Amino acid sequence: MKVSSSKNINSEPGRRHNPDEVTIRPARFPIRTPFRYRESGAVPWRRGFTVDISRSGVLFQAEYTIAPRTILEMQIAFPPEMTGGVAASLFCCGPVVRCEAREAPCMQTLLAACFFNYRFAPE
Repeated sequence: MKVSSSKNINSEPGRRHNPDEVTIRPARFPIRTPFRYRESGAVPWRRGFTVDISRSGVLFQAEYTIAPRTILEMQIAFPPEMTGGVAASLFCCGPVVRCEAREAPCMQTLLAACFFNYRFAPE
């Protein structure tokens, strides 16, 4: 686990951040894999790629900016090499917690979203 003094993205809205407070964040794994996402209930799905994944959320490349607190439905595809022989998908939903728009048009936006709930399913 990484120990950080940065603001916990799961903190309660309106709660003041104490700079002396230590936050323990889940380990992040640098996994680049295809990713589908959409605003909850919206059609169609949009495509991107994960940058890193933890047990609490995902950082991913997106074509468009999405406002923080927007609830997303997400599907992350894991190839057989990552799962021990069987391709599987992670289906999850949760809010956008960070959006980093890129200045250069050729660069994609980085979005971070938390997981409210998730389930694995074989493909």
